[in-house]
Amino acid sequence: MITTTNKEELKKFLDAFIWTDCSDEIYLKEDQKEKYQDFVRELHDDEFPNHWRYKMIYLLLDQFVNQYDLEKLYLNEENLEDSLHEIADSLTDVYNNCLALWLNEFNSRGCIDLKNLDMDEPNMTIFDLIGKAQYEAIYSMGYQILNHHY
Repeated sequence: MITTTNKEELKKFLDAFIWTDCSDEIYLKEDQKEKYQDFVRELHDDEFPNHWRYKMIYLLLDQFVNQYDLEKLYLNEENLEDSLHEIADSLTDVYNNCLALWLNEFNSRGCIDLKNLDMDEPNMTIFDLIGKAQYEAIYSMGYQILNHHY
């Protein structure tokens, strides 16, 4: 069930971040840490703070706020669910090198429950599995953001 019906709350969350183009750093503004830091830690899913998680949180929020008409989507949860799948898929790396680097950043990302992954492809490679794990991580963060009580 979607509880965040106010696009402004998602926009405030997006605006709580600073993304410096020169250094490609993303972090919470000092005056916003008290409000959002605990939730951002939850979104890290037991990982130490890292650039990839901050970037995905920021990009998910940007997609929700700037790319999709939330008011229309909230009228029909299936559309929002479809959009979240589409967003997570668009943010998942497609290049093997990027997937390997993502996995290397935290080896625990490779500890995935294969029963929960759609593995109906007979020629699936290890990179397909890593991509599915990355997709699941992105989807999970997006779902949590949309269902958080701000």
